[in-house]
Amino acid sequence: MWCPNNVGQRISEALLISGILTVTVDPFLKRHLVKEATKDIFHHLLGFDLPIEIKERIKRIVLGTNLYRKDMTMKCQFEKTDVGVCIKIDLRFEVINPTHGSLPFKLTFGFMKSENATLESLSCTKAPKGYGSDVGLDESFGYEAKGVKIEPSDFATFNWPLLIV
Repeated sequence: MWCPNNVGQRISEALLISGILTVTVDPFLKRHLVKEATKDIFHHLLGFDLPIEIKERIKRIVLGTNLYRKDMTMKCQFEKTDVGVCIKIDLRFEVINPTHGSLPFKLTFGFMKSENATLESLSCTKAPKGYGSDVGLDESFGYEAKGVKIEPSDFATFNWPLLIV
């Protein structure tokens, strides 16, 4: 209609078909190709000398890690006492959520009963006021705080001084 020339009509039909294919098929094809390519090259990143079980375990860890810790600082102070050594530990770190959905995180700290660990305080930037005041003590495990939600592309800073005698 707009192009009376037969060659122009053929070119416009080809452009229309390629445009429809680009919009409908291309995104799905590219996603599939990227998935296949990463599946095929992942073992090259790990190396050839590892047993298959170890490669699969590392692959699960890499692909399944949703939260990670960043900028951890630990300050330790050792004091000699009559019964041994008192260790004051101050931990600060950020928990990062690089995913697209909010994820739960529960802070826990394990110790042996004979260590007589005492949690002095606990704070989290993304938790409601009073977070850490109700930390539960499990005789067989250690301290466990209530979980917090960490939003996508966000972080929470934790601070918890600990005293071990």
